[in-house]
Amino acid sequence: MLAVVGGGYALSGRSTSAHRAAQQPRETKDRLSAGQMADMVEGPVALLRQGREAEADAAARVLVAAAESRGDKVRAADLLTAYAVQRFSHGEAGAPGDTRAAALPWLREAVTATRRAWGSEHPETAVALHDLAAVLLEISPDAPGAEAEQALREALTIRTRALGPQNVETIGTAKALADVLAAAAPEAVPAPPQAQEAETLYRRAAAGFAAHGPAIRAEERLGPWMGLAILEARQGQSSAALADRERAIRAILLRDSGGPDFGGCAAFVSLTERLEAVLKAHGERDAAGRLGARTGGDRVVACFDGRP
Repeated sequence: MLAVVGGGYALSGRSTSAHRAAQQPRETKDRLSAGQMADMVEGPVALLRQGREAEADAAARVLVAAAESRGDKVRAADLLTAYAVQRFSHGEAGAPGDTRAAALPWLREAVTATRRAWGSEHPETAVALHDLAAVLLEISPDAPGAEAEQALREALTIRTRALGPQNVETIGTAKALADVLAAAAPEAVPAPPQAQEAETLYRRAAAGFAAHGPAIRAEERLGPWMGLAILEARQGQSSAALADRERAIRAILLRDSGGPDFGGCAAFVSLTERLEAVLKAHGERDAAGRLGARTGGDRVVACFDGRP
């Protein structure tokens, strides 16, 4: 998900540093200089921190307009993206509304600006599309909508053509599209066409990440298996769901020279709680009980103790 990292910005559509080392070509990078990020932090971001959102938006618009006036399309697109990250990270979820949605207009504009800067077939455009969809899914996890699906389908097409199907960026977008197709309230039964496509994409993503081994973070390795487990639980396939959760556990315990990767514990616990809610909503209380009596923080502690 969108996050501010080290004064710069990191996006869900970009690979992590560990992935990047193994990827050729490295298709995306953060281009804003330290001075340009300082302008962002001392201007719009400082206003956001003071709760002065309208003034922050206006200040960000000045920075974007200055880049556009110089004909610097890439800079304008990067500024829009960077400010969208800030807008999202300074928002809050919950009643009376999810204020993180204020990032959406900026992300949509960033997609348009990125197309102008790089073209519609460039991996940079796929990054912008993926990030828009990621925020839509974060804000509306049960119903991200057709906009998110369309954005991810386009991003997947771009990345498959430009980077190849085994690139981790491409695999991540396939998994994200599966998440959108499978998104629903716990009690919902998925429509067969969407469920079948989501299952195919989850299995593709699981195999793709596994092929890269421990270079892929556990949080990402386990994601397709947990997504598949939740989808299966919605279809009344509780045994398959529990088996795929066990595969997610093995993704955490996959060893390299540094030992098991427990960095995925928070995601694993959150998804386990989601799986438990789906199983209960579909009358599978026995299967839900097999997930263990621990909840919340107890599950996180158990995971970090090596007992996920």
